Amino acid sequence: MDGRCNRDRAIEIEQFMVSAYRKGGEPFVARISELYSLMKLNNAHIYLANLQKVGFMADMMASDALDIAIRSTNRDFWLSGFRWLPTDVHKAKLGYQRALFFRLQGNQQSIPCAVNYIEHAPRLLPDDAAIAKTRATILAWSDSTL
Repeated sequence: MDGRCNRDRAIEIEQFMVSAYRKGGEPFVARISELYSLMKLNNAHIYLANLQKVGFMADMMASDALDIAIRSTNRDFWLSGFRWLPTDVHKAKLGYQRALFFRLQGNQQSIPCAVNYIEHAPRLLPDDAAIAKTRATILAWSDSTL
């Protein structure tokens, strides 16, 4: 192990992004941003699939992946003045995964958030079977607590 801390690595990533921007311009940074966000969504999917088996660690990793996927859409996350905007498909998948995460945690205080996310997802991706199934499950969960 080389002993460098995460802050050093973060600085290296920032320097890489600035260098990449200078060389490849905004289209390159936009593509990297998209790939990074998709990677985080895929990570969250894997952690959510294992949440019941692994428990706390998968919960923490899924939460982190989803939070970073959301933050990566903020202005200045990648470069000063730059904001990556996800497609409707990416937004729907992120909303679906957030809703599923809240449902798998089982905290009844999270029901309004889960319902909000899962109600928005099918508007963006109406023919997705996983979203439809999760929506029905979350709405049943919400109704069962009334």
